[in-house]
Amino acid sequence: MQQYFLRLRSHNQSAPSIVRGWRAPGMTISCTTKHSPHNTPLQLRRLGRPELDAISLQWEWEFAICSEYVTVDLSDELGSKWDQMYKLKNPCDTTFEERYDSSQLIHSEIEIKNLTAGRMYSVSVGGSDPIVLRTLSETTNFTAMYRVSEYTLEVDFLENHNSASRDAQAAFLTSTNDNLFFNLSTSPVTEYCVEHEAVNINDFEQYVSCNGPEAEGRNKPDDPVCMCDVYPDRMIALQNKTEMDAACGPIKWNSDGTHSPTPCNCSDKFGIRSKWSLPGDSGTKIGRMPAWDPYFYYQAPADTYPNVTYIGDNWSTPKNGSCNATQSIGDEGCTWKRTSFARVIHGQELLDKGWNGTASSHWPLHKFGPNTSAQYYHNRPIFEAVWSNLNKYLRPRCCGC
Repeated sequence: MQQYFLRLRSHNQSAPSIVRGWRAPGMTISCTTKHSPHNTPLQLRRLGRPELDAISLQWEWEFAICSEYVTVDLSDELGSKWDQMYKLKNPCDTTFEERYDSSQLIHSEIEIKNLTAGRMYSVSVGGSDPIVLRTLSETTNFTAMYRVSEYTLEVDFLENHNSASRDAQAAFLTSTNDNLFFNLSTSPVTEYCVEHEAVNINDFEQYVSCNGPEAEGRNKPDDPVCMCDVYPDRMIALQNKTEMDAACGPIKWNSDGTHSPTPCNCSDKFGIRSKWSLPGDSGTKIGRMPAWDPYFYYQAPADTYPNVTYIGDNWSTPKNGSCNATQSIGDEGCTWKRTSFARVIHGQELLDKGWNGTASSHWPLHKFGPNTSAQYYHNRPIFEAVWSNLNKYLRPRCCGC
């Protein structure tokens, strides 16, 4: 039993995008969840990652009601309903009953097999509250993406924006907090779960850069645009000298050992080459590029980059490929969909936990920039801990579960 306070916001449909145009919150609504049913499994949840044809579950229950078999009630999104008896993976050992207090909670697990891929199921175990879970699809996958809002103190969503995996986002926040795009103490950081066409890591398109200063003249923060991936983003991905010179041309060094980023050009599917051209299907499908530690330390192209560690990925999510709330992947050509559930933290929560917010100056560019590796490895567990702290208020759920 827990009391929650909710406020709802609506969006002005005439706004050019959902980045801006949200109306002020309405009145606060108080809701209280019910007590869990008596003598039933507690904290029912998924065990592990989604699978194509199976769902593994775990829960706790009192030793007094623990048994070797349990009844599972299932229903799917098509309206089919059935129940089935399952034997526990780790049956209660009643021969050692004297070891347990009568109210002690025992951990149990089962695996439900022979399910249909890509389907939603409502599952109840032994009369517990039901939870809704999905099996993995053969044609889509799910990825958790993290984004700090830029040029606004509101959540600014993913359309025509860039985001990152969790560790790569921690590196971005550590290395980029110069108040140019965001202010760490006030900006929200949002965890999204995205369903997309790309099933494997190599199925993603080439990354493109969105909502950046390099797009001045066309970009508006309330209606952002994407362009051929820019010089800093390419160096964060550690593209080699051959790739960099082909796209961006050779560096023009200044006498003081600094240089300015040159415009980078891409060729679109029609052969048009410019900084505004989006390569391949990057204008409609999610793009990916790797991120490395030290983050943006190498600022001039080289054939190799020694002593670096892969820490995750950066993503580009084009507006033209986004599915709306009622569409499924593939409808009218849409290729990715932000699921309805997202979680938000604010930078001040990180600072309160000991985040090192020392700002790094990357400009003007040199051959080597600031090495923020030690700062990043200090901050990364804090980033993880603040997200984990949300589990006290919302039951943890993996992306795609």
